[in-house]
Amino acid sequence: MPFSFEANVRLLDPMMDKTRWLWKRKSSDKSSGETESSGSVSSHSERYSDEQEALKESPSRSNHSPDVTSKARGYAEDVNHSSFINEQLPEEVTSKSLPAAGIASDGSSENDENGENENIIDVKEGDLNDGLRNMSEKLSAALVNANAKEDLVKQHAKVAEEAIAGWEKAENEVAVLKKQLDTVILRNSVLEDRVTHLDGALKECVRQLRQTREEQEENIYDAVGKKTQELESAKIKLENKLTELQNKLDASEAKSSSIDFDMCQKVEYLEKENLALRHEILVQSEELEIRTIERDLSTKAAETASKQHLESIKKVAKLEAECRRLRSMASRTSLSNDHKSIVQSSFSVESLTDSLSDSADRLTAVETEANKINGSEPNKCEPSCSDSWASALIAELDQFKNEKCRQTPSNSVKIDLMDDFLEMERLVALPESEKETMVQESVVTNQCMNKESSLRVEFEIMNQQMDELKEKLEKVEADKAELEIALMKSEGCIEESQLQLREAQEKLEELQREVENAYKSKQRVENHLLDMVAEAETLSVKVEFLEAEVDKERAVSCEIAMKYRNLEEELERKSAKVDILEAELDKKKDLSSEIAMKCRDLEEELERKSAKVDILESELDKKKDLSSEIAIKCRDLEEELERKSAKVDILEAELDKKKDLSSEIAMKYKDLEEELERKSAKVSILEAELDKKDMPNAIAMKCKDLEEELESKSTKVDLLEAKVAKERVVSEKIAKKYMDLEEELESKFAKVELLEAQVAKERDVSDKIAKMCKDLEEELQRKSAKVELLEAEVAKERDVLDKIAKKCKDLEEVLESKSAKVELLDAEVDNERAVSDEISMKCKDLEEKLERKSAKVDLLEEELHKERANSEEIAMKCRELEEELLRSTTSSYGEKKIKQEDLALAAGKLAECQKTIASLGNQLKSLATLEDFLIDTASIPASPSLIGQAGGELWKFHSNGTFSPKRDSISSRLADGSSCPSLNKNEETSSLSSSSSTSSPALPNHVSSERSRNGFAKFFSRTKSGIRLEI
Repeated sequence: MPFSFEANVRLLDPMMDKTRWLWKRKSSDKSSGETESSGSVSSHSERYSDEQEALKESPSRSNHSPDVTSKARGYAEDVNHSSFINEQLPEEVTSKSLPAAGIASDGSSENDENGENENIIDVKEGDLNDGLRNMSEKLSAALVNANAKEDLVKQHAKVAEEAIAGWEKAENEVAVLKKQLDTVILRNSVLEDRVTHLDGALKECVRQLRQTREEQEENIYDAVGKKTQELESAKIKLENKLTELQNKLDASEAKSSSIDFDMCQKVEYLEKENLALRHEILVQSEELEIRTIERDLSTKAAETASKQHLESIKKVAKLEAECRRLRSMASRTSLSNDHKSIVQSSFSVESLTDSLSDSADRLTAVETEANKINGSEPNKCEPSCSDSWASALIAELDQFKNEKCRQTPSNSVKIDLMDDFLEMERLVALPESEKETMVQESVVTNQCMNKESSLRVEFEIMNQQMDELKEKLEKVEADKAELEIALMKSEGCIEESQLQLREAQEKLEELQREVENAYKSKQRVENHLLDMVAEAETLSVKVEFLEAEVDKERAVSCEIAMKYRNLEEELERKSAKVDILEAELDKKKDLSSEIAMKCRDLEEELERKSAKVDILESELDKKKDLSSEIAIKCRDLEEELERKSAKVDILEAELDKKKDLSSEIAMKYKDLEEELERKSAKVSILEAELDKKDMPNAIAMKCKDLEEELESKSTKVDLLEAKVAKERVVSEKIAKKYMDLEEELESKFAKVELLEAQVAKERDVSDKIAKMCKDLEEELQRKSAKVELLEAEVAKERDVLDKIAKKCKDLEEVLESKSAKVELLDAEVDNERAVSDEISMKCKDLEEKLERKSAKVDLLEEELHKERANSEEIAMKCRELEEELLRSTTSSYGEKKIKQEDLALAAGKLAECQKTIASLGNQLKSLATLEDFLIDTASIPASPSLIGQAGGELWKFHSNGTFSPKRDSISSRLADGSSCPSLNKNEETSSLSSSSSTSSPALPNHVSSERSRNGFAKFFSRTKSGIRLEI
């Protein structure tokens, strides 16, 4: 098929453009499919080089073969096209296809050389044709390969397009992934921030948890400690209560021991009674056995009698057979008479058999009735019925024997007469023709009649016996009727007793139910009481805890009260001291108004504090009253609980007693029921035995046996009669005991009624107890509410007490500070007291001295006035004399001597006047200093604010609490203040010389001035502060 390179090139151009763009864009991105395509192209170039080597051998003769040349051209175009493709392929593919291009160029050079050697090629045309054929085949194969490779190229182009699409998708995905990475990074940063915050929060939480754990552990330890203390206190209280309960139990055991002793005595008495009753029961059982034996004997006798009756019936049957035989032997004439006699005999035999059967039926009826009587009333009627029946049978047998012996000959005589009479009638009735035959037959008939007469005698004896038996049966029926009446009465009594027993059982069951209900109610009440006791214990624990707290608070309040009392006492003492000091100061100082005001302030403060203390005392009194009320209420509750517990104990004791009584009654009734069941079982057994023996044939046989044994046991009847008499006595005793038992039953019914009344009372009591329990519950609820209120009040009181304690602490601190101040004041007051005592003593002395010296002062004042006048006169004279002296200086020596003598005399007088004036001045100064000292001591302030006082002197407050005047520039005041004690000491013992000597250092300036002025310029003046000398 032709190959079109142009179409292939056209198809490959757009694909190559895409591949160029792809390889230009990314030369490094190569898929595995492209590597395979490059490998396939390189293999194609290698094949192409092999073909070119094959063409080297054959010259290209395009002119000779156009097909070959066309093919060669096509092939060359194909080669050029492949080179063009190799140029456009990437470097790796082109590098692989370069050897093929080199081979192609070498092939063209060889063709040129082959053109030169055309002659050689012509020779070898045959060979070339073969080579061309081979080449054509190879070209076809190459074309096929080229088509396959074109398909591969298409596939590679598709793969490239898919790779481009995948690459674009990958880029889009990468962009999306980058965006996701950015978001994830942001999220991670946010999460890291959160993690840091959470780490911090976790650390804080862990720290808080540790703190809370520590706090919880501390709280737990505190709570455990408190609870252990509470438990220990509760254990102690419970132990105390247990000891109390044990004491109560011991007391109750002592009481119960006495009660048990009484009960033991009662039990012993009842056991003795039970033993006696058991002995009586054994005796009665033995008697019953004896009576059962006797009844068996009687039944045997009845069986023997029945056997004899059967034998008599058999004999009667034999007699009937003999009569029939004799009838056949007799003639026809005698047939009628014989028939009559036979009819009569048969009639009598039938009547005898009927009477015997009737007697047998009556005996069976009597026995069944006797068995019924024995079964219905085994305890009461068996002995009496068996005794009466046995005695009746024995009496009837005796009478039967006696009458049998008496009536046998009379009956036989009567029967013989009757037979002779009948024969005479027969002979009269017969005709004469037949007399002979009758005479012959008479012998035979006589023989038969003799036999018949013997049989009739026996038959009459049997009739007599049957009559006797009928009489006996009538008697037995009469006895039976009496027994039936007694049975009816006894059955009525038994039914009544059974009804009474049933009623008693029902009442007992009701009582048991009521007792059980009472017990259940008691248990409920006990459980309720236990709950109440538990609640009371919890409340008591709470109350005790509250009491402990109240005691603690009381102790605290007592301590506070003691402290307040001590403080009040101290305040009272200090107030008393202050009052005393105030009184003393008021006495000593009339000018201490400021001190009084301060004292008033202090008093007001003390009054306020005392008011506060009174308020606190009133509050404490209220709390004490509340606590006392709480204690009284708690005591009342405890007393009520103790009373109710005592009532409950009493009720429990009564219920226990009633339970014991009911248990005893139940035991007795159970014993009676067991005895009744046993006897009913025995009666049922006896009835079963009698039912087995009710058959008439057996009774007949027994009658025969009885008839046989009656004769043999007639000797034993006497013994049995004696035994029967004894048994009658025993039966009477049993009847008496039965009556006693009925009386006991009646008494027990009365007891049961009493128990019912007691149970009703106990019901009322239980209802009352239930009501009391309800009341107790309500009271407990109320008291629990009160306790809660008290707890709230206690909490409030705690708060108040805490506040009061805080206030007390503050007051204590204030009081401590004030107590320190008061102590300082006490010390100062003590010092001042000592000083004031000394001063008071001195004041008293000075007052006395003042009183003494006031007169002296008056006298001295008068003297001073006089001496002032004299001194003035003398001063005037002195001045005049001085003037005269000044004037007379120029006078003569003689005059000087006279004047000197006058001056000496004047000087002596002046000296004396100065001495007297000095002594007076000293005395006046001493008086003035005393007055100043007294005023100064009266005006000593209690505080540093009151320092300056009388005389214009300024006081100084020293550190030791004493006062001293400030140093003044005036030396006379200091000399006055310093010379006070010396003057006071020397006033009593001083003289004019000592006073002059003491006054000389006191006034040096004045003395000098006096000397300078010759001592005549001094003038005395008295002021409030004292006497002063004025020049």
